[in-house]
Amino acid sequence: MRILIAEDSSTIRALLRKRLELAGHEVTEAGDGDQAVALAMAAEPPFEALLLDVSMPGRSGLEALADLRARGCATPAIVLSAHRPEAEGPPSGAGDVVAWIEKPIDWDRLLATLDSLPGAAAAGG
Repeated sequence: MRILIAEDSSTIRALLRKRLELAGHEVTEAGDGDQAVALAMAAEPPFEALLLDVSMPGRSGLEALADLRARGCATPAIVLSAHRPEAEGPPSGAGDVVAWIEKPIDWDRLLATLDSLPGAAAAGG
């Protein structure tokens, strides 16, 4: 599966890349929301999943997702957050998020969520 990670922490991005590649996924990295939008819109074929950090400098993951949705991007999105979503309240623009994964990352849950996405079996991931 082709996955775009948008995460401002280079350490967390590297960890995500390593774990996802070991699970057979192809990973592209973005360091912020603006870069994520640019990469997602230019991707051909489109990414099969988006992993978006909620809190990034500049454009947050949710703002990037809202922009992508406004541009017609329907790629399934998984949000990474240091806070439980119940504590944050319902986020604006995140109505179609597949899952919220709290940091520290529950790797089993993340991989199971990715495996449940449409096209996961065909993508080998």
